[in-house]
Amino acid sequence: MLTIFPSLLWLGLAAPFLLRVTLGLVFLHASYLKLKKEKNERAELFQEIGLKPGIVYSQTLGYFEIILGLSLIAGYLTQISALISALLFGIIAFIKIFKKPSTMEKVGESGEYYLILTVISISLLFSGAGFLAFDLPL
Repeated sequence: MLTIFPSLLWLGLAAPFLLRVTLGLVFLHASYLKLKKEKNERAELFQEIGLKPGIVYSQTLGYFEIILGLSLIAGYLTQISALISALLFGIIAFIKIFKKPSTMEKVGESGEYYLILTVISISLLFSGAGFLAFDLPL
């Protein structure tokens, strides 16, 4: 099949790079919300879904998201980070779409947002890190 812009095909590794850095920034923002800005709301959410004490789960997840975000931005262990994030975002998407706790309406984004992040994570799992990464393709 013919491509409209064949001269751009050499930039194929830029797509995973852009997805990886964006996903890493999403994790850093989510950790900021859990640890600083919306600390009490996030803790209340964990309490409502049965994880008590909610503040401990919220803070633990917040620190874990910092590590995951930095790993993705640096391109270090990208496929492992992508697998973990796909599982994490998949669970959140499922809870938001099908369970709908009342606190989730006040906190965070829609289930479709998390579904898109799950698909991005799966894409990185299959494609690898792209440009400017510490991961080396074997």
